[in-house]
Amino acid sequence: MAMAYASDGHITEWHTEGYTASQGRKIQMKITAFGTLSIYCVNLQRIGWSWSHGLQVVPRPTQSRCDFLISTLIHFFKCVVLVNHVHWAVQWFGPTTIGSPQGGTIYPSLLDLLRSIILISLAGSSIYFIWETAYDFFVLIGVGVFNQHPLQWPPLLDPPWLSSSLTELWARRWH
Repeated sequence: MAMAYASDGHITEWHTEGYTASQGRKIQMKITAFGTLSIYCVNLQRIGWSWSHGLQVVPRPTQSRCDFLISTLIHFFKCVVLVNHVHWAVQWFGPTTIGSPQGGTIYPSLLDLLRSIILISLAGSSIYFIWETAYDFFVLIGVGVFNQHPLQWPPLLDPPWLSSSLTELWARRWH
């Protein structure tokens, strides 16, 4: 199997000589899936790629490694506390009929709809804080243990709830 690369490094053509059509498609899907996973699991902000030019990265205190580690550790513990509180709130707002033999009604009341909206908001907040917590954990390992430079670890997200438009959310605050 051979692949042709364009000048920007992207694969432009697939050649799967010697394989049946279905085998060639399976190989292409595996390679595409692996490439996609490597992009999103290793380099979430896609820094260094040609389409990340103009990316606005929120600065962190990187003057000294010690200040950077302390601020990251404080942020890590704040996120851990917030994840625990959001998890508790989700459990508290959760429906009482789940797992009971009586079950519940399929016709929700206005109070049930309000509870659903609160649960969805809390679940989204939980995902945000879990990402931040995991990223801070890896920042602490990368900078503290593997002696990487703090500039190699920009903030993962700028607070998305401060966005005034969808353009600002996707262009600046989410990545």
